[in-house]
Amino acid sequence: MPTRTATEKEKTYMNDRFQALLDEVYELKDDNGNKFDYVFHTLPLRANVEYYKVIRRPMSYSKIKMTVKHKRYTHPQAFINDLAQISWNAKFFNEESSDFYKFATVLENHIKSTIIPSLIDDDNIYAHDEIKFPYLGKLPNDDGEEQEVTTVPVVKSELYSPNTQSMAHTSLAQTQSPVDSTPAPDDIDYEDDGQLNHHNSNDINKSYHNEDLEFRHANAHPYNPGSYVASIEDTDKPNVYTPPTDISHHIPNRQILEQWVKRGRPPVVDKPHEQRIKSIMRGLKKIKVGVKTIVSFWDKLPNQQEHPNYLKIIKDPISMLEIKSLIKQRFYKTVDAYMADVFKLINNNRLYFTDNEFIKNNLNVLEANISRLYQIEMSKPDVEYMTGQQTGKIPLSQIIFENRTYKVGSWVLVKNFNDPSRPTPAQIFRIWQNESGEIWMNVCWYYRPEWTVHRMDRLFLENEVVKSSQYRDHPISDIVGPCYVAYFTRWLKGDPAVPFEGPLFVCEFRYNDRESTFAKIRTWKACLPDEVRHIEDPIKPLNYNRILKKYPSPIKHFLLPGSTAHSPIPQPIIMHMNSPPVVGAVYVPRDDDEIDPHYFDNTLTSNQCKSYIPPTTNIRVPSSALLDNYVDEPSESSRYSNFKPYNKPLDHQIQTQPQLQQLQYQLQQAQAQQQLQQQQQHQQQQHQQLQHQQQQQLHQQQQQLQQQQQQQQIYQQQLLQQQYSHPTIIHKVTKSPYNLPTYLYSQYHAASGSSTFVRKDNYNLDELTKMFITTDKPNTERINKAIKQQQSMGGVFGDNVRLLDRNSLIWFRGPPIKVVDRILNDDSVDEKSGLKRCRIGHSAEYLAWKLKKSKKETKV
Repeated sequence: MPTRTATEKEKTYMNDRFQALLDEVYELKDDNGNKFDYVFHTLPLRANVEYYKVIRRPMSYSKIKMTVKHKRYTHPQAFINDLAQISWNAKFFNEESSDFYKFATVLENHIKSTIIPSLIDDDNIYAHDEIKFPYLGKLPNDDGEEQEVTTVPVVKSELYSPNTQSMAHTSLAQTQSPVDSTPAPDDIDYEDDGQLNHHNSNDINKSYHNEDLEFRHANAHPYNPGSYVASIEDTDKPNVYTPPTDISHHIPNRQILEQWVKRGRPPVVDKPHEQRIKSIMRGLKKIKVGVKTIVSFWDKLPNQQEHPNYLKIIKDPISMLEIKSLIKQRFYKTVDAYMADVFKLINNNRLYFTDNEFIKNNLNVLEANISRLYQIEMSKPDVEYMTGQQTGKIPLSQIIFENRTYKVGSWVLVKNFNDPSRPTPAQIFRIWQNESGEIWMNVCWYYRPEWTVHRMDRLFLENEVVKSSQYRDHPISDIVGPCYVAYFTRWLKGDPAVPFEGPLFVCEFRYNDRESTFAKIRTWKACLPDEVRHIEDPIKPLNYNRILKKYPSPIKHFLLPGSTAHSPIPQPIIMHMNSPPVVGAVYVPRDDDEIDPHYFDNTLTSNQCKSYIPPTTNIRVPSSALLDNYVDEPSESSRYSNFKPYNKPLDHQIQTQPQLQQLQYQLQQAQAQQQLQQQQQHQQQQHQQLQHQQQQQLHQQQQQLQQQQQQQQIYQQQLLQQQYSHPTIIHKVTKSPYNLPTYLYSQYHAASGSSTFVRKDNYNLDELTKMFITTDKPNTERINKAIKQQQSMGGVFGDNVRLLDRNSLIWFRGPPIKVVDRILNDDSVDEKSGLKRCRIGHSAEYLAWKLKKSKKETKV
């Protein structure tokens, strides 16, 4: 990776080249000469839930096009990653014989053969020698090994309309469902007119946890606190906070707290042209056609199902929601740039809806009113927009302080006048200059644990902070230095890949000052300023699962004497009105408070911490199922050389097809050896006795093979005559990895009924039961060993058998790397309705692996 970043000139040139290459991509054709750009141009409708359940990182031509248009690509690898993502998504989901898979192959070949060589050969492209085709994950039909993963951050294209999406995409990719993007009350966006603008499901700027696939690794698990194993450790020094000033004479006061708590949103500091744009938008909202506002008709692009040709005719689509999103991001540098996008919307719809008089009339209304509002706003002098709340405030995009550049979204440490040794972590939301030339900023505070009011048993991560609802004004001179606050969920998966100075903090919760409550942050983007909400900092993936260390409350010793679960919740101590509390407070948990050992533990002392060890890559299995228990044993003949999946269930033995093939292979080898011996018989008279023995052995194998083939034919005839019946009493089986694809919340699940067990009506029940009980030699040996161990410690044999875990048989569902858990219980079933002790056997995948392994051992 280069040590420097691309200059503005390099970014402009690079994105212009990307636009030309993207135009070529739109012209790609399949083998029949048909263009397929409409397939990948847009994303599917939000109504297609299944698509977003399996797509981890949806990508389309339109998203790439918007990113190129706004010149947000800062590295050529990010452009290649986005194009490759489209191809990978299509190949992952679709069958190899489908048209979509073929389209994706054409796109992938074009990227490899044309786009990448073209960029590598262009010396004017920044970091052109580092471009390569990324590995985004293994495809279903891909048997090759994983390649090197690209670590270049992928630029997020922030715009697309939920209704612009092609139905072809509904069968195009895989990952998990997007996370709910509704922010908590203290993260609601406010517009100029004072109305609340909640992020809803139709918001163009939805927040997704779309971690890039190149930053994901095989050991990354969804965060499940219940799967972590906790252990208590001693620490080198006590985790106790002592305020720098004497607080014994300071009595917490609710009235002072109410005066100290400020607004829960940053101030509005807009430039004159931004205020003009917002004023025009407010004016348009007042224009109605029927019961709907004129702008609501164009919030989304036309439905792709109802208008499949829209994107073929309109090459540069745009919706009103996109325009609103760009306004919030302060993308428009002039009013004319905003007007250009609005007129693009009008002209696009005029071009497509040529025969729809209703839509044409609405477009005329929109055009007439926006032109009128534009003339009104542009006729006002800038000074009119600098009155009232905006008096003397000139917005700034960035500032330089002590040789460091700070801008909206930067993380900083702000002076804490209550304790200078512990500055306040904060994020900049606004920057402006006042009439006297002083530079100010508005920041959101992030509290350290000792500044909050919490339960005495609450646990905190090292360097943990919580997001407050306090947005405070500070002069630029209050900046102590930079820092970085990482979102807990992303921090679990890796370290920040962006360069930062100062300490690293971790944030999982938001905190309400008035209610003294904690709430998990569900959407990190909702906590960030609008200007940087579409930018997601990349991470460096960990090759191990992070161990969490949590410490008891640093102010646990401040618990008031005589406190009970019914005592009132104490208040923090406030001293300086523009700093966090000097110290918070602790209280005894209420009777109805939650009990979660992952976040609360009253047994820890100040010299202890609690380590939470995450689950390993494989689900926890009994010790008998570990890899060491079924690797090769050092013996004269391998225990798996003649591996058979089952013992004889009846008076004949049934061979599987792989075993027959193995015997045939052995027979052919023996025949070849016999012919060689006959040709060299006159030269090997001294070995006649050995040859005779080999011939007898070969003859026995031939007879055995013929007998097994006859038994196979007899058994197949019996199968045709078998009658099956389902037990009327459902066999009770605990859910396990055998009947669940993944673990979502807990490693184990509640028991459920399974009617998948059947029995043959004309089979002897005792013989069939015996067949299942005596299967798998290693399990039998392990049970016998356990009984002998118990007998050596004393006791009656019958008692030992009854005390033995009858469910301890291990059945493997796959090769060692895929070994998971076992069936947890096995209830008895009435003889007339079902089988007793009907156990699940090894899977076909595991048996195939074992046979393949035994063949290799035989050859050796």
